[in-house]
Amino acid sequence: MKTLKKKRDFQRVFDGGRFITKRESPIKVYALKEGTDLMVGIMIRKTVINAVGRNYTKRQIKAIFLDLEKEGFSGQYILMPTKGFVKSEFKEKKDRLRRILQNFHNKQNRNPNHRKNL
Repeated sequence: MKTLKKKRDFQRVFDGGRFITKRESPIKVYALKEGTDLMVGIMIRKTVINAVGRNYTKRQIKAIFLDLEKEGFSGQYILMPTKGFVKSEFKEKKDRLRRILQNFHNKQNRNPNHRKNL
């Protein structure tokens, strides 16, 4: 698993990717199904939690994605957790992210030419 760090990496996902969660969701996820590597960018606002909490949440998300990488998930993702996601338990975070990504991958597998239809 690699992390998105540069502004141009984030911009590529924002421009070419798509928003895969509902607006009311406690975590916002942009996804770009490209390549075989798993790349993750995490953006947590300062208003959500203090610096220690942001770093702790980022470590948890990275641990979740390391497990998901072993299951064969790939692509580029930008995650923007809200206060509800940050305050939840690790198991709940893991289940929620797995469900979101499985739904995205299932839709991708059903229609491999989805970008051509847009």
